[in-house]
Amino acid sequence: MEASREELISRVQDGYPFAEKYQKLENKLNRLKKTKRIGFFIYLTMFWVNSTFFYPISYGFFSFILYVQILGGFLWLPNVYGKIYYFAARMRKAIKVEQQMDEVLNEFTKKTSIFYEYCRVPILEKMEKFFLTARADTFKECYALVDTELHRDQVLHLKERQLDAQLEQNSLLSKQNDRLKSIESNTFHS
Repeated sequence: MEASREELISRVQDGYPFAEKYQKLENKLNRLKKTKRIGFFIYLTMFWVNSTFFYPISYGFFSFILYVQILGGFLWLPNVYGKIYYFAARMRKAIKVEQQMDEVLNEFTKKTSIFYEYCRVPILEKMEKFFLTARADTFKECYALVDTELHRDQVLHLKERQLDAQLEQNSLLSKQNDRLKSIESNTFHS
């Protein structure tokens, strides 16, 4: 039995709270996975402890740790310490958030009959627009339209990035050309 357009619009609108909740959980998970800042704090703490307490007896292993911290400090150690902290302290929280995200997606699919891949507010807005403007009469048609539009948006974004890169490259070439002209004019006038 085919659902009416109004019923489909209602299902899409019922999906907004789930999509918003999913986005909040996704942001929370991303914050949990950020490791650089906490790693830098751990690095500074360990450096202070090593240089304060173990430097006077800097023989063997402790001096090796201190030198590794000095050499790799600002490049890769904060990231390593952050990842260790993430796996040790934040893994349970991240797993809990991922489980909550799965629950939200299951509820979303159960309540709206929309595939979980479309549980995003911008995508739901597009779906609602397609139903309101009568471009789609079923979810299958709407999925095809959304996928086509998302692909088009990705291609446009990629072209914009390429154009920006070309403009930046042209600007650099123009500056180099101007420098060469100024050098040539200075050498010929001398």
